[in-house]
Amino acid sequence: MTSAPERQHPGQTPGGVVAQFFRHTTGAMVAVIGLFAVIAFMYFEGTANPQNHLNHVPVAIVNSDEGATIDTPAGPQRLEVGDQIVGGMMDQNDFSEVYMRVVDKETAEKGMDDAEFYGMVEFPADLSERIGDLVTSTAGGEGADRAGERADINVYSAPRSSVTSSQVMNTLAGVLVDSVPKQVGEQVLDNGRLLAEAEQSELSPTAAAALADPVSINQLTYHALDGGVTNPSFPLFVALVMILAGFTGAMVVSQMIDSRLGYIPLDIGPFVHLAPLGTHPRRLVLIRKWVVTIIISPIISVLIAGIAHWIGVSAFPFWNLVLFSTLCILSVGFASHATIAIFGNAGLLINLLVFVVFGIPTSGGAIPSEMLPRWFEPIGQVEPMHAAVRATRAMLFTDDPWSSGLGHASVVLGIWLVLAAIFGYAVAAYYDRRGYVREPNRFALPPLVARALGEGGNTDEDDSGARDDVDAGAPANGSSSDKSGEEETAVVAQKEMSAEDAWEDAREHHGDEWDGSHGERP
Repeated sequence: MTSAPERQHPGQTPGGVVAQFFRHTTGAMVAVIGLFAVIAFMYFEGTANPQNHLNHVPVAIVNSDEGATIDTPAGPQRLEVGDQIVGGMMDQNDFSEVYMRVVDKETAEKGMDDAEFYGMVEFPADLSERIGDLVTSTAGGEGADRAGERADINVYSAPRSSVTSSQVMNTLAGVLVDSVPKQVGEQVLDNGRLLAEAEQSELSPTAAAALADPVSINQLTYHALDGGVTNPSFPLFVALVMILAGFTGAMVVSQMIDSRLGYIPLDIGPFVHLAPLGTHPRRLVLIRKWVVTIIISPIISVLIAGIAHWIGVSAFPFWNLVLFSTLCILSVGFASHATIAIFGNAGLLINLLVFVVFGIPTSGGAIPSEMLPRWFEPIGQVEPMHAAVRATRAMLFTDDPWSSGLGHASVVLGIWLVLAAIFGYAVAAYYDRRGYVREPNRFALPPLVARALGEGGNTDEDDSGARDDVDAGAPANGSSSDKSGEEETAVVAQKEMSAEDAWEDAREHHGDEWDGSHGERP
């Protein structure tokens, strides 16, 4: 018996293998390359040089100096050292890269308590008086004894306000160290020499050095972190756990439910299980996923707060964190499920971009929002990650969390939750009305999507026809083209199928497997 001659599968030729490989993988490669191009740009742009954006960092300037008067050979001379230094800071642009606000001490302290100011530069009330005393004492020959009694300028960092507060205020302290001797020291030294000459004495080198640099810059911390938290970036990690609980949790829940409903196989190591495929309205599947998110969100939130307290973090109210964390997980989870319901597998990539790629760099957790590029700000204002960081920082470090960020963050996340519920359900219901039943190959892909997935060519159709011919033992005499034509007609018919016909066809196709509670036509 003579067997039919084998037909070589087009994929077996070197050219066929390469062509098939690129048809099937080009879309994936483009998606991954594009994703990491966006990731690299967002992370590098936001972290490479934050010092360029210091002009938006708010710092309080408190000038309490009351001034002083010293007698000189030319007559009484008024010293206003605080005004002189503050004026130099403004006029000579020594601090042109920092947003300075001249306020009273009470306003400055409240601003640091409410995370409004990153720090404070304080000029004490006796600043000029102490410098005047230093001038008269050193000119009278007491330089060796009084040289160490310099006046004070206090520079406070506010770690509760920002993770980079210490860095910013250390920079300002360094500028003051360089600028004050030029602005004040030369004048004070001249006055000391005039007084010494009037008293027929000469300034000692020690006294001259003290007068040339009469101010001591003290770097202090305003309300150091406590309550079990010494890392000012800790709110970022708390917020990240909340966002991942919503985003990653939604992906896991979606995959598990879809596998149980027979839409996708369940892979466990080498084992693969495909449940019987049921026809379930999309909107009911989405609601099922949302219900799971509603159940697990408060449980995860209690775990988050409980673990934090267990490791010694007692700076925040337990139930405030639980309630906000629940809202955050619900909002992100609802939005993630809605995106997957609307866009299918592409929703996984969209969720990654929205909640992680754009969320972390604009959150203000690692680098304050004021030190990021300006176009990051509108993105951060609507990002759940930014809201979570702001709310967590307010709960951990401020006395009035609601006005310090918790209230605004709750509104942002509430809007996310409502919009996700409305748009997710509306689009899923629309798909149901159009008869888009979730069954493999029931509807033809749009041409653009098919080409992106490598399904737009004729090679696969030819391959299918060739395999059918070989299996049937028939020569390729046109029967494969007839079959291909029939399949194409079937696809067109399915594409043009009305919602009524699609659901009736699904009911007939599934027969006894149809679940009346889920299979009711919308």
